[in-house]
Amino acid sequence: MRKVARFSIGAVIISFATLLAGCGSIPAAEVLEPYNDTAKVYFIMPTGETFAGRGLSPDNQFQLWNEGTFLSNIGRKEILTLNLIEGTYLIMAEGGVYYIVQATLTAGETYYFKVVALPGFNRPFVKLELMDANDPELEKYMRDFKKIVPKGKVSASLVRNACKKVADALNDPNEIDLIVN
Repeated sequence: MRKVARFSIGAVIISFATLLAGCGSIPAAEVLEPYNDTAKVYFIMPTGETFAGRGLSPDNQFQLWNEGTFLSNIGRKEILTLNLIEGTYLIMAEGGVYYIVQATLTAGETYYFKVVALPGFNRPFVKLELMDANDPELEKYMRDFKKIVPKGKVSASLVRNACKKVADALNDPNEIDLIVN
């Protein structure tokens, strides 16, 4: 009888703990429908070439930021789509170093940024290139690449580093690598 009571209490505790664990989990980010006051922004990561023709490892992930706010990780053959409210942004890509784009986004417009991996000493680093909507590769990317929702997380030290890069860029325009109007 005592074993049955212990088993029942244990089962109740495990069930309750499982229920509580579900309450604390973070749901996947929802894909927002565009509004009249947003611009649609695509971040596209091609396969990427690094040093001496060696391709990126499948697990290479680069971070995308909107100023000091982490947006998502992105890997090769992935597309991240965001709807951003009209305005001026400091969009950053991080992969060892930060690459900063000052983008003035217009509502109703669509922007395509290619996330380009470049050779680095220890690992590849990344930059952002604005793609033309008529680029012949764009159709292939949109058809063949995996569409993702915001994913990943970063440490507090990476957030501090991103905030510092934003402050540096605001104080010194030479810290901005590309301006999109």
